[in-house]
Amino acid sequence: MSSLGDYVNKFSHVVFKSSCLETPEFKAFFNGFKKALKDDVTNSGMELVNISKGHFYISGFLKKGEKYVYFSVRDVRGCDWSRKVLYRTAQSTKNYTGGQNRYCGFGDLVKSCERLLG
Repeated sequence: MSSLGDYVNKFSHVVFKSSCLETPEFKAFFNGFKKALKDDVTNSGMELVNISKGHFYISGFLKKGEKYVYFSVRDVRGCDWSRKVLYRTAQSTKNYTGGQNRYCGFGDLVKSCERLLG
């Protein structure tokens, strides 16, 4: 199983409390997600170009050669955040224009992006 796959299993039953400020649970979740993603990306031939933390969501870009893919983990306070991660091609980290929206499970993000980038 991928690092992300293992990681989602640890957080799949965590209930993230709503707050106007960043919660310790979400901060820990983001830090662990970033580490697990870096581990999976290192073994894939892709590069993690950018990752950002929003108000209970995560987004970023992966790159392979000159091709980019954008990903977004929706608001983790919702019930299906781990089953529906958005990813799509992008022209660059500044230009989100790209292909159609696609969705995958949390643990399948890197493999799905690899297939998309070829």
